[in-house]
This record gives sequence, C-alpha cells and structure tokens, in this order.
Amino acid sequence: MRKLIEYLLTNLTFNYKNMQVKNSFDKTTLIKIAKGAAIAATGSAALYLLDWLTKIDLGVWTPTVALIVPTLVNTIREYMKGE
Repeated sequence: MRKLIEYLLTNLTFNYKNMQVKNSFDKTTLIKIAKGAAIAATGSAALYLLDWLTKIDLGVWTPTVALIVPTLVNTIREYMKGE
C-alpha cells in the first residue's frame, strides 16, 4: 500500500492552470462568464425579436418569415452545439 501511495504522489500531476484562485478571475473563468453573458443576451434579443414579429403585419411575407425565423434559430442552435 505504501508503494502505491508513493507512486501516486510522485506520478500524479495536478493541472494548476485550470484551478480557480479565490478572489480572482483567470482566463478560463472570464471566457465562461463572457459565453454565459452572450447566451443570455442572445436569448433576450431573440425573445424581443419574436415578440416584435408577432405584432407587425407582414402581409404576403408572413409565411416566408414564419419559415425563416425557426430555421435561423435552429441554425444558430446547431452551430453552438458540440464541444
């Protein structure tokens, strides 16, 4: 058991670059905050746009807009999917 512990202590590496330090922001944390803010802003803008689209009279273009808006939303969702 002692040899196992010694092996783990000598060969186990810690990635200190990804560890967050208290009362500070590292680059990874700032990127996560920016991504979260962008997602929140995009959602708010999309809701505002959809609310606005339902209030205007588009006449003969209504079916075209009804086709384009969900397709655009799905395209953005697929673009952001993945790792």
